[in-house]
Amino acid sequence: MTKALNETAEQDIEIQQIISNNLSMLQQAFTEKLEQAKKENGISAYKDCEHLARYFLMGIYGLRTFAQTHPEPEVLKQLAEQRYQDVLR
Repeated sequence: MTKALNETAEQDIEIQQIISNNLSMLQQAFTEKLEQAKKENGISAYKDCEHLARYFLMGIYGLRTFAQTHPEPEVLKQLAEQRYQDVLR
């Protein structure tokens, strides 16, 4: 979705809006799961779940870009695991 958003950003406002809405829904879903984890003591009660969801998704977007020049699975796995651990701290 992010690749499509970048490619259509200036070409088709309607498609851009649909993709943006889908990405917003994805962020909301992550936020809700993080809120659930907070209630179940899986993450600190002091965490801002909306911020964490944004941070996590930013990492996913970045990993996709990074993978274009560094496609080694083990490197990508380590980076993804680090991002996940950062969110849980």
